[in-house]
Amino acid sequence: MCLPHIDLEGNDPNVVELFDHIRGGWCIQSLQERFSLDVVHAILAIPLPRLGMEDRLIWHDTTNGVFSVKSAYHLAVLVDRQEGTWSQVVSWMDRTSWMRMWALKIPPKL
Repeated sequence: MCLPHIDLEGNDPNVVELFDHIRGGWCIQSLQERFSLDVVHAILAIPLPRLGMEDRLIWHDTTNGVFSVKSAYHLAVLVDRQEGTWSQVVSWMDRTSWMRMWALKIPPKL
């Protein structure tokens, strides 16, 4: 489903303002006051987590769900190739140079 761009004109709500923490669901009245009916239906279709679960960050482009610069690079290359261009950001080095850089034994965080 492709939804239109939403111009909130300075009324940029946070998700916490649109969620009813007592009932554990979306605050439908707040949604209806801010968005069109199509957008409200799309938001209501978003599956909500079960109560009591801890939030956590997950990077879907790695098998273990942990972000790495290498996985972000591979995602950027994939997007560029799908768009039919090779980004100037990554094209200044040849493939061999990239492979040597990824093979370096350095800590994942500096």
